[in-house]
Amino acid sequence: MNPSSFRAAIPELDWGEDGSLTSRQFNDLYSSSDDPLAESTFVFIQGNHLQERWRKNNKTENFLIAELGFGTGLNFLNTWLHWKKREFKSTQESKLHYIGIERFPLRIAEMRQIHKRWTDLAALSQCFLEIYDGESSGWHRFEIAEDVILDLYLGDAKEELNKRSADDQKIDAWYLDGFSPDRNPELWDSSLFQLIALHSHAKSTIATYSSAGVVRRGLEKAGFSVYRQEGFGRKRHMLVANGMQSSSPEDQIHKQAAWFRLGHSESNPPYPEKHAVVIGAGLAGSHAAFALSKRNWRVTVLEKAKNIAAGASGIPQLALRCRLFNEASPEAQFYLQAYLYALRFYANQASICKESFFANGLAQLASAMNKKKALNIEAIRSIYSNNIVDTDSEVEFSEFPASYLAETPIWFPQGGWADPLTLCKSLLESSLITVKQGIDCSSLNQTADGWEVMDEDDLLIDEAPVVILATGSELSKISQAHALPLKLSVGQSTQIEAMSLPFVAEAKAVVSGSRSLFPAHRDLHTISACYRQLELGQVPLAEDDELNIASLKAMFPELDEAVINPRRNHVAVRANTPDKVPLVGLIPEITAMQQQYKELQRNAKQSFREPGKYYKGLYLSAGHGSSGLATTPLAGEYLASLVCKESLPFDHRIMDLLNPSRFLIRELKRQQKV
Repeated sequence: MNPSSFRAAIPELDWGEDGSLTSRQFNDLYSSSDDPLAESTFVFIQGNHLQERWRKNNKTENFLIAELGFGTGLNFLNTWLHWKKREFKSTQESKLHYIGIERFPLRIAEMRQIHKRWTDLAALSQCFLEIYDGESSGWHRFEIAEDVILDLYLGDAKEELNKRSADDQKIDAWYLDGFSPDRNPELWDSSLFQLIALHSHAKSTIATYSSAGVVRRGLEKAGFSVYRQEGFGRKRHMLVANGMQSSSPEDQIHKQAAWFRLGHSESNPPYPEKHAVVIGAGLAGSHAAFALSKRNWRVTVLEKAKNIAAGASGIPQLALRCRLFNEASPEAQFYLQAYLYALRFYANQASICKESFFANGLAQLASAMNKKKALNIEAIRSIYSNNIVDTDSEVEFSEFPASYLAETPIWFPQGGWADPLTLCKSLLESSLITVKQGIDCSSLNQTADGWEVMDEDDLLIDEAPVVILATGSELSKISQAHALPLKLSVGQSTQIEAMSLPFVAEAKAVVSGSRSLFPAHRDLHTISACYRQLELGQVPLAEDDELNIASLKAMFPELDEAVINPRRNHVAVRANTPDKVPLVGLIPEITAMQQQYKELQRNAKQSFREPGKYYKGLYLSAGHGSSGLATTPLAGEYLASLVCKESLPFDHRIMDLLNPSRFLIRELKRQQKV
C-alpha cells in the first residue's frame, strides 16, 4: 500500500482460456480447484463449523468473520448464501458481519467477469456488484442486506489489523485465504499470527486451505490449538485451529493511547434496554437515530424547534463532496471514507425517497478553498482515484462549459446535493423512532440504569440507558458537554428565482466557489453561504444577501450585468471545532480525566495503562461544519456500532481523531491547565 496515496494497489492479472484468474504478482491462482464453491464450503464453512455454531449461538446478534485475502469475493458470497440457509434463525435478528482484507483489490470490471462463473451465486453477486468499489484504499463499510454488513479493509493485512483497535469486537471465525506461503511469504510471518490472536477470543476458530509448517507453527506460537485434517479434492491436508489460550503481549494491547481507549469489549456488559434518546433532529441526530433503529433499537428524538432540521441542517440545499487534502493523512482518510459511505447511503435513500438526494455531480473552483490551504492539483491527482475527483482541465463539467466560469474547476462525478428537510424526514420515518418537537432539553442526570433527560423546569422528559447529543450550536447547554470546544458562526444563504440564462437555469450540477450555486429546486436556486461572527446577530441581513449575489457574479462573469433579486434567505448557527474535525464518540468526564492524566502537564510523553474515564451511555455527534452532509451518515453508523458493541467502521487512528477528549489531552500536553 502506498502511504502517500489513497489509490488502491492494482493487481496484475492473467486470465486463462477457461476463465480462471491468476495473480502475476504471486504466480498463484485465485481459485485453484475445479469446483471453487465446494472448496470454499469445505474449507471455510465446514472448517469453522459455522452452521453448527449459528444454530447453537442463537442469541448472538452479530457473528463476526474476518478473511485475509478477500480476492474475488467468492468466500464472502458463499458465506452469505449459507447464512441465508442457516438451520436456525434467531428471533433477535442476528447479523452476519464480514471483514474482508485485501491488498490488491480487483476492480469492478474484473469482479463482474469472474462472477459470471458462479451461477449459483448470481442473485447475491448482483447485490454485491451494485455497490462494490475497489478503487480507494482504507476501510469501507457496505450494508449488503438488512442482516449482512461487509467491511473491506483495502491494504496490507498486517498494517490494517495493526490499525484495528485492541478494544474492538473480537473475531469469531477466521478465513486465512491469502496466496500460499511459498508464493507470498511476506504475509505469513509471526507478526500476522500475533495480530490474529490479538483480535480473537477463547472460542474463535480458524480455517485455512494451507497445511504449511510455517502456518501451523505460527498459530501454535500465538496460542492456538492447531489440527491438520483432510484437504479438499487433490489437496491432501488443510489446517484448522481454535481455543486461543494465551493473551497477546501487553505492548500490543496497549498500543493505543490509554486516554482514547473506550472499553469497547465483550467484558463490558450490554445496555439493559434497547432504548436511546437522541437530542437534536438535524442531520447528525437523524442519522444516529436511523442507524440505531436499523439495529432494532427504540429511539426517541427530542427537538427544541417546532420542526425537524431547523438549525444549520435547515438550509434549503446542501452540497455533497469530498473534503480534499494535499497529503494522505488519517484526517484525509476519514473524509474520504465518510464521503464514499455517504454516496452509497444516499443512493439507497434516494431509491426510497426520490426527493432526498440528487447525484448530478459537483464542480469545485479554487475559490472554494481557504487561500492558506490551496489545493495542489498534482498532489490531488496522485492521492485520489478518478471516481472521487477528476482534475482534467479539458473535461467539460456537466452543463457548465469552462468559458462560463471564472476559474477552471475540478469535478466530483459522484457528488451532488440534498434537500436536508426531506432527507431528515425520510430518516426518521421508522416505526421505532418517535420524534417530539418543541422540547427544550436543559440537563441530564445520570442514574444507575442510564440517564434522565430534564427540561428547563427540571421536569423529567424521558429516560434511557443511552443518550446521544446532536444539538450542534447548543451543545454547551448540557453540563457534561460544556467544556467541549465548538466554534460558532452565523451563516446566511440566499434563494433567488430560477434564472433565465440557459446555462444556469438548466443546470443540474452544483458549482462551488466562494459560494455554492445549487440547481433550481421548486423554482428557486440557493446561494450558500455568507458567514459572520455570532456576536453580529442571527437575523437575516440585506448586505449578506448582496454579498452572496456579488460572489455568484464573480464566479460567473456572464452574470455581471444581470439583475438578481433575493426571494428568501435562511440564517442558522454553524458549529465547527478548532481543528475542523467533528466530535464523535463517548463524552469524556473532563474533570476526572484532568486528574487522571495530570502528569502530562509535566511530561507530555508519560505513558499510562488506565483507560480514560467516559460517561457510560452518553455519546455525541457534533461540530461537522460545512461537511455535515458527507460526515454525519458514517458518524451515526459509528455511534450505533459503539452502542451495540459491534465491529467498528473506523481504525483506531480515526477513532482517536474524532474522540472528544482530544482537546483536553492536547492542552495537558502543552502544560496548560484546562
